[in-house]
Amino acid sequence: METITAKEARSLSIDNNLALQERKKQFNEALENCMVKIHNAAKVGSFREKCYCQINLLDEITGKLNQFGYEVLLDGYLTASMFFQNREQGIRSNMIEFEVIWE
Repeated sequence: METITAKEARSLSIDNNLALQERKKQFNEALENCMVKIHNAAKVGSFREKCYCQINLLDEITGKLNQFGYEVLLDGYLTASMFFQNREQGIRSNMIEFEVIWE
């Protein structure tokens, strides 16, 4: 077990908070962009729309959209093995396209 000073602990806490705040900001922006696309598509009578987000936000975005009653489909070109391989490698800047459908 390693002991750290209060100053080091405070620094780590601030860094963690900044990282969490940035992730939350990215999530909110991605979700908002997707919801605007859904709203605009629904206004013209469509029941599906393509959205984008960073691959590391996909699970959270999918979960939130499912809570709202939307279904999320990944494009056919992205196989499940490619998706999980990318996730395991920690690729965070890659964008992923998915389709949202609703009734």
